[in-house]
Amino acid sequence: MFRSSLEGNATNTGQNMLLHQHYQYHLIIQQQQQQLALANHHLALAASAAASGVNHQQKDEIARSLKVFAQLTSGPAENVPGSTQDVMQEFASNGYASDDLNCFAYSPAPSPANQLHRNLAAAGAAANHPPQVVPAPAPLSARWLQNYREQLNNVWRSMAYMPCIGTNANAGLQVHAQAQAASNNLSAMGLGLPLQPDHFRHGSNPSNNNNKMNKRYKPKELNENGYVVIEDFLTAEEVDSLYQEGRTLCLDAPQTNRKIFSTIKAEDAHSKELYFMDSGDKVRYFFEKGAVGEEGQLLVDPMIALNKVGHALHVEHPTFNAITFSNRVREICWQLNFNRPAVCQSMYIYKNPGIGGEVIPHQDSWYLHTEPNSAVGFWMALEDCTLQNGCLQFIKGSHKSGVHRRYMRNPDTNATELMVYDRAAPIYPQSSFAPIQVSKGTCILIHGNVVHKSEQNRSQKSRHAYTFHVIETENNVMYSEDNWLQAPQDKPFPVLFERKA
Repeated sequence: MFRSSLEGNATNTGQNMLLHQHYQYHLIIQQQQQQLALANHHLALAASAAASGVNHQQKDEIARSLKVFAQLTSGPAENVPGSTQDVMQEFASNGYASDDLNCFAYSPAPSPANQLHRNLAAAGAAANHPPQVVPAPAPLSARWLQNYREQLNNVWRSMAYMPCIGTNANAGLQVHAQAQAASNNLSAMGLGLPLQPDHFRHGSNPSNNNNKMNKRYKPKELNENGYVVIEDFLTAEEVDSLYQEGRTLCLDAPQTNRKIFSTIKAEDAHSKELYFMDSGDKVRYFFEKGAVGEEGQLLVDPMIALNKVGHALHVEHPTFNAITFSNRVREICWQLNFNRPAVCQSMYIYKNPGIGGEVIPHQDSWYLHTEPNSAVGFWMALEDCTLQNGCLQFIKGSHKSGVHRRYMRNPDTNATELMVYDRAAPIYPQSSFAPIQVSKGTCILIHGNVVHKSEQNRSQKSRHAYTFHVIETENNVMYSEDNWLQAPQDKPFPVLFERKA
């Protein structure tokens, strides 16, 4: 059937030829088109199996395979001088694809010259013996997932020696259209994957310089500096919606048994508090130290009394859930090479004027430790952040020095302190911190090991923010059993690629 398409017969396969303009490469193109057709076949098979009910591990395998398939079929045309090997290398260097993807075993592709020679020889033999159409396995065959992965592996390796898929604008548009269709088909699978990530949304013109995700999210910058500033991550409408929900939370705060939050006196404030330790699957309210009197009465306006609300807003509150599990967040986690990221906690932070307390220098891995380290924070500014109202400050590159301290559940079950630090607080030179002043709508990605802090808000303007953290749950990454925050057995941390906002 692929032979007939090259001879000009108007078969369905011939109509789907990605690079028919490059007739001189038609033998290689024939091979790739067959592999892409097989991959599409298994994509449909995967959708059928997923709809019939498969376990989460199988869905994760499908998700990662589809991620690779979508990326390979949507490669941009610009700056690709000779082959899609360049595109693949660019994917790898920019952080949103790699040669050691866990969805299948990768082996280096043969050189273009040697492979072309082999393809020419094979095609000569095939001229007298047309290729056989591969029969479709049963929809629920035990081998369907393995077959699907094997075919995508073939696609990956085939792309390594294919000529530039973006040389011709029409060919590039055709590639993009197929990638768009494949992306849209994911909705039938119930995987909770992004249906239209940025490189699809901005890819209608293959020469569009804005269709590369790395230009916005810069994963290499996170690895180098320990943080990344992403301006205009939230729309003005989203900022306003989150801000208004934060104010509504103030009105919902408990009128009795008010709990104070302070990072300066964390041992005293929380070490004996089940209210704090058991907040992983709940929405709980924590007040500023100067907002509550000795008898528990409020000393300030309720609208400026809260320090934060946490730690399960991403699960229990629809507005925060929608942002946390948005396509934009998933895209970033793709680029950071997360395989199965889970959201372990979330907070709305107020930093109210005049009363908003200092956050001591710390690493998020003190509190959300994994082995190896994998935590990444998403910190979203809902108001302009300045030196005066307590913007974040970082020690650039400090994430490369390991974890300096741990805050954990007390191993002494007879002690009154439920949570303890394992060592004294490190002392960091004040001159090492660089303030990051940002506008509302900005998202700051925070490496779990980077040292950061914020000063007390001494201004007349608040500094509201929404933040949450993701951790890896695959690749032999283990969430520490002695972390202060633990998910109940019946409510595991929600997986970003599985949950629908």
